[in-house]
Amino acid sequence: MASSKNGPIRETPEYRDAQSDPRFISWLKMQDAAIELEFIVSDVPELKPHLYTREGIVIAESAALERFPGWREAFNSDNLTLAMRFVYFIGETIRRHTGGQWVALPQLPPKSGAIQAIDAPFRSGFYVPTELLQVALAQRTGDKIVRVFDHALRAEQEWVDAGRPART
Repeated sequence: MASSKNGPIRETPEYRDAQSDPRFISWLKMQDAAIELEFIVSDVPELKPHLYTREGIVIAESAALERFPGWREAFNSDNLTLAMRFVYFIGETIRRHTGGQWVALPQLPPKSGAIQAIDAPFRSGFYVPTELLQVALAQRTGDKIVRVFDHALRAEQEWVDAGRPART
């Protein structure tokens, strides 16, 4: 989703509008509060000492595999709230370690709404935590998300070492 038929996605009016969408802003605020109030208190308490760390990613992936038999079950109406807390935790951990920011990626019609993603300054594409959780739950190896996290850290360091060149 790095570009659209109109050029790079970041330059489209739909992308710019999606960043100020009240639903996106509310989702971010709600998830941030839910991490502190529920996720590390009752959902995944073992995360508390590892909040937004590599070890936290490992624990979160393991906890998601224990709680959800597959990605469809994770994102059904009964589990969606908890699944989105995992999504936020994964994305926020990546964001904090890469200097990225949360963005809303507009979906192509006929779908509406936006997909939450992390826009890292060294990457032309986006980190999409929902997709990371889906892949982890589908493949069930226990290391899918942490491998992406480790790669993101290496890519960010290479970008820093190269003098932080502009994204191409």
